[in-house]
Amino acid sequence: MIHHLHGKGFDPVRGSVDISVLEKVIDTYGDGVLYTFDDGIPSQILGAEMLKKKGIRGYFFVNHHNEMEQDRATRERLGEGFYAWFFRQFEVMMLPHIVPVTMPEDFLAEFKFYSYEDRLYRYFRDMTYPDIHDIIMKPHREPVESLKLEDIKDHEIGLHSYSHPRRMSRLSYDQQYYEYSKNLEMIPEATTMAHPMGSYNDDTLKILKELGIKQGFLATAEYLSDLEQPRLDITIWK
Repeated sequence: MIHHLHGKGFDPVRGSVDISVLEKVIDTYGDGVLYTFDDGIPSQILGAEMLKKKGIRGYFFVNHHNEMEQDRATRERLGEGFYAWFFRQFEVMMLPHIVPVTMPEDFLAEFKFYSYEDRLYRYFRDMTYPDIHDIIMKPHREPVESLKLEDIKDHEIGLHSYSHPRRMSRLSYDQQYYEYSKNLEMIPEATTMAHPMGSYNDDTLKILKELGIKQGFLATAEYLSDLEQPRLDITIWK
């Protein structure tokens, strides 16, 4: 079942960089779904061009200064061997003081497109050892090209925070306000957004309302409010 975008008559679908899957969804549903893209990844230009040719307006949620994109590039360079490499580095750094960490079974379990290794890595990165993660990854971070706003000017461009914190809900009100107000300075016409990593709290929603943001998106299947709207990940069509 596809969950409808509240009040708009569209079905929200999160767009990935898998162009073949995106093409399949476009051919099947056309403008009957709302196509959204997070993080401002350069390869999403192909998706923007594909939608434009079909006369469909996509939603692109863009952030700036993103170490997570540098880490994504490292994962892509190392390919299938990344997780084995990362956890070897972790064990070496922590020995002999390493304490076994058990990931809760329900951690990110709602995101069916994540493998067990995807979830375990994110549990270490976001929940248990974020500082150790950054020590391991920092030497391997290289500059990455960002999506240029000019490349997606024919589409809706929304907020995705300034630096893409891993856990927005852990930040203070002032820190969150900086993230979204700084983002808005670079995209002053924005009235939409997507919550980075689905993390937010009541402060987040208050700030977004103060900044004039009308629609916000998650990666969940349940509508909660106009600033907490559901989406499906496009990978379910693979």
